[in-house]
Amino acid sequence: MKSFFLALRFLTILPLGGNQDLTDSRVASAGKYYPLVGLIIGALLWAFYRGIGVVFPVPVAVALLLIFWVLITGALHLDGLADCLDGLYGGNRPEERLRIMKDVHLGTMGIVGLVIILGMKFLLFKELLLIPSQGVWLFLVPSLSRWTPIFLSCFFPYARPGGGLGSALVTGTGKKELFWATLL
Repeated sequence: MKSFFLALRFLTILPLGGNQDLTDSRVASAGKYYPLVGLIIGALLWAFYRGIGVVFPVPVAVALLLIFWVLITGALHLDGLADCLDGLYGGNRPEERLRIMKDVHLGTMGIVGLVIILGMKFLLFKELLLIPSQGVWLFLVPSLSRWTPIFLSCFFPYARPGGGLGSALVTGTGKKELFWATLL
């Protein structure tokens, strides 16, 4: 149960799970719960949208939904995306790309990428949520996007020499963790 709360605390701003130390074994064991945390995020998104959807027109409700999504996740996925884009477009050699990705400052490609991604999310969700039966995507997208790192960790090595926050997840994730993440 501690692993579940660690995953919830790591992937959201929800203050559940106490102050557990982020040891390699705890980070690795929490990974199998990422898709379940995604479902919880999806349920919060759905409830939020249902609440504001009766007050605001769809475009405004979708914009508020995106803001809520960014806030509830602490913008963790957006920060990682911006870092990746900066590194991939800013460096010529792998070492230089990794250094750029570790830099706390955002570059032009990171900012442009964030604008494009948030704009696309807005347009896609606006179209999906115009059709009431498509609201299921609010549950599935966060869950699938939190399952993906477990899948990738199972089949690809960690990129940065010397480790980092994600190295414990990558080295501690095997087929058993992928099975449980998929089942959840």
